[in-house]
Amino acid sequence: MGDLRYAQFCPLARAAELLGERWTLLILRELFLGPQRFSDLRRRLGEVSSSVLAERLERLERRGVVARRKLPPPAASVVYELAPAGEALRPALEELMRWGARFLVPPRPGDRLEPDWVRLALRVFARREETPQRRFEIRLGAGSDALVLRASGGPHGTRVEEGPGDADVSLRVEPLLLLGLVAGRVCAERALREGRLEASGDLAALSELPALFHVDFGGASDPAASSTPKGDS
Repeated sequence: MGDLRYAQFCPLARAAELLGERWTLLILRELFLGPQRFSDLRRRLGEVSSSVLAERLERLERRGVVARRKLPPPAASVVYELAPAGEALRPALEELMRWGARFLVPPRPGDRLEPDWVRLALRVFARREETPQRRFEIRLGAGSDALVLRASGGPHGTRVEEGPGDADVSLRVEPLLLLGLVAGRVCAERALREGRLEASGDLAALSELPALFHVDFGGASDPAASSTPKGDS
């Protein structure tokens, strides 16, 4: 398959040549989360064929956006990761995510939602200016497969980290509902009454959770009020 090419001497045209093909941006999204094996990417992307994924990775590697690295024994497998040129894309990709949130809800039937994508979104939506000094432990899912995150505010903005820790309030919540909570489109008190949200600790702190993030869902209301993406448990 030939490279996408625009006969225009323009930096945006060059960026579109590299990023404009289907699946390319989503491959980069996965690599922003960390190094991935080919099989990991294939599983997480779902609908992409092995041949298309291999072609996209080869093209990104050839242009210096993605690099391959062989892990030492006992893993002894090859992973793909961002090269410096790929890392340089992070601010632009984060801005695209902020912009894309305007068109995100309501969810469409058949949409998948991975907890890791929520982790990435929370880091993108975290406020950079001073935020309330509240600490939240957020558990997405149940059991050993649950993803646990910590969101904490302070004078330098909001930090989102992985793993358990001290918190003013701990909550267990579905990923889609969490997005509604941090956007201020879902009332935490009502979600607690309805059993959609489990929380312990200083429940009054829940009212300050939206102040730690800036999310623009356009004119949409509760992201969890309509259809529910697959895989959000």
